[in-house]
Amino acid sequence: MNEAMNDGKTSPPRVDYREWSRRWDAQQTFLVVRREERFRVMFDSAHEVLGRAPARILDLACGTGDVARRALDRFPEARVVGLDADPLLLAIARGAHGDAGGRARWVRADLRERDWPSAIEAPGAFDLVVTSTALHWLPTSALVAVYHSTHALLAPGGVLANADVIPPSGGERLARAADALRSRAARQAQAASTGERYAEWWEAVAREPGLADVSGERARLFEDHPEALDLPDEWRHLTALREAGFVEAGVVWRFFDYGVVVGLKGG
Repeated sequence: MNEAMNDGKTSPPRVDYREWSRRWDAQQTFLVVRREERFRVMFDSAHEVLGRAPARILDLACGTGDVARRALDRFPEARVVGLDADPLLLAIARGAHGDAGGRARWVRADLRERDWPSAIEAPGAFDLVVTSTALHWLPTSALVAVYHSTHALLAPGGVLANADVIPPSGGERLARAADALRSRAARQAQAASTGERYAEWWEAVAREPGLADVSGERARLFEDHPEALDLPDEWRHLTALREAGFVEAGVVWRFFDYGVVVGLKGG
């Protein structure tokens, strides 16, 4: 009889973090059209603008670490910090990827709070800040604040790349058309394959005994999560980046209402 049974305690349930990470990655790839292409554009744009591989990378709202893992693979000498407020997704990131031989660090902080940068490093630490399919959950006022804070965290000449839902500027009918066309393309792509859906993943992870504590914490943290998204258009993103101090800003890739917007810090 083992010691845990002798003292009347049981070991915590073992969690296969790598499998939960794999399943999250798979359902996001199924859900988000041209997802890998977006990642490649973010990394290619940063490498081209910097003229070298980024050495320090920050992944904002990193979730289970999908973008961070790809950054570690793409740039073998880089060090990556993944930041998220979600205790469940961050637990999976830590458990699945560890510290990547000292190259990865996982930080919990909430982008809705003004002091979130204090959880990371001194200003000017990063060559590249990336974020994907995440900042659309923020109200526009918080997005603007995040752009300001990100500018301070970047080294001179650093790059911010945000891949997200970024409706085209020009009017509501154009934005609705872009959403409809992208949604139609997604349905066509999904009809040709099978995969776990977003809601199915969340239903499954809620039944994982080893993640019960962080699932409960997550539910409390996001109980006031907005149902309606505030989606600033391309013009608003570019204006916010320039107001934050970025010397150049532009959308470098677009698929209907999906886009990659890049900001360059002077230096």
